Amino acid sequence: MDLGRFLIETHLQTGRSTKELAKTHDVSPSWLFTLLRRYRLEGPEGLEPRSRRPKRSPGLELTDIGYTLGSSQSGEETGSDDDECR
Repeated sequence: MDLGRFLIETHLQTGRSTKELAKTHDVSPSWLFTLLRRYRLEGPEGLEPRSRRPKRSPGLELTDIGYTLGSSQSGEETGSDDDECR
């Protein structure tokens, strides 16, 4: 069982305050409040780890994406051995 799930279940079963649990286990009280809110909204599934990857990147230019894709697909830059196979 991961720490977040343990702390939320301990809070719900024993009634110990989230601030007390956070201090005892050296975690941020705001993290526990976030987990508690997720648990109340989504149930046990709300305590599962979530990706921190952004869903979008508004500052990224389309030309940056094209450059990145173009450079990764050229055989010269990827070390492709196409010339040796002929």
